[in-house]
Amino acid sequence: ERNCSRADNTASTGAVLRRPARPFPHRSSSGPTQAAMGDIHFIVDRLNEPPFSMPLSLVAFDEKSPFELLEIVNAVIREISAEHAANLRDETPEATATRMMDFLFKVLNYQQSLEPEHFKTGLLHGDPGILYPALGWMLERRSELTTRAYLARFLLNVEIPEHMFGDDEILELYQQHKDLQEQFKEAHKASEQSRSQLISPAEIKKAIVQMEEDKEQLERKVEALHTKLHGSDGFEPMLREVGALRVEQDEQLKLAERMKEQRSHAYQAEQRLEQLSRALAGKKAEAGVSDLGRLLQKLEAEVAAMSRRAHEELPRAIAQRQQRHDELQQVLSLPAGSESDTREMLQHRQGLQRAIRELEV
Repeated sequence: ERNCSRADNTASTGAVLRRPARPFPHRSSSGPTQAAMGDIHFIVDRLNEPPFSMPLSLVAFDEKSPFELLEIVNAVIREISAEHAANLRDETPEATATRMMDFLFKVLNYQQSLEPEHFKTGLLHGDPGILYPALGWMLERRSELTTRAYLARFLLNVEIPEHMFGDDEILELYQQHKDLQEQFKEAHKASEQSRSQLISPAEIKKAIVQMEEDKEQLERKVEALHTKLHGSDGFEPMLREVGALRVEQDEQLKLAERMKEQRSHAYQAEQRLEQLSRALAGKKAEAGVSDLGRLLQKLEAEVAAMSRRAHEELPRAIAQRQQRHDELQQVLSLPAGSESDTREMLQHRQGLQRAIRELEV
């Protein structure tokens, strides 16, 4: 009967194949073990309920292909975190497996005994021994995991290499990031407390009526005690002491609140000091004390050379250029000669050259 139903289903679907462009490998044809049947019952029951509302039977669930099983896993993950509203047909199997593993292990903190590579291989092959426990675990803790996934969006640590903490701007931004995370934790904690303390309007009205009755009773008692004790000895000093006690109690509450704030500031300061210490240690490890000594000697030698050039070489060069400038100025200041003077000087020059050649011979 089961084989006939499969044949009928195949015939009814015709040429429509539920396979991605790059199909996942087929899983083993062996059915689930007896020990896994309880988990399958639980999974099917939860998937048939809202918000999934999948019309599944045990047989239909067991007949799911590896790709269809991964679609179910992805639907559960998408219900936990809307950031995973991805269509598996638009992803490669490798990208799908990596995304699901990162979400399960890094965000939801899913625990299992297999090596990551073995888990990834089973995920790609649609191994029921891998997918069924993960499905059951997520469906059983869906509400808790939804809150964890929401918090992980804001509280996951940003991994920054140690050497980048030497940059003041990056260090300041990282510290601001950690401060904002602490503020988010406090705000979320206060929000959860407020939600847990919410009561219905009818209960609030009932509590108000009860408090008004208690207030009236207390006022009558206070008035009776005041009438009774007003005429007694020491009433006024006792009243002043009670007033002072109330003031001190209020001050104690304020001091406790301030102490809480100071502890928070001290914790943030310790975190920043630790980061700066790591950055300093990294710088020392990179440079080393001996390297710093050699660098200092090199800088001192460069300063001495520049000082010598500024006090000796540059003044001498400036003096030479000034002398040449003065000579040119003297030449320019002489009156311009006539053409006859120029010919006379050329003849004189030629005569001197002939005399020099005769002496050389």
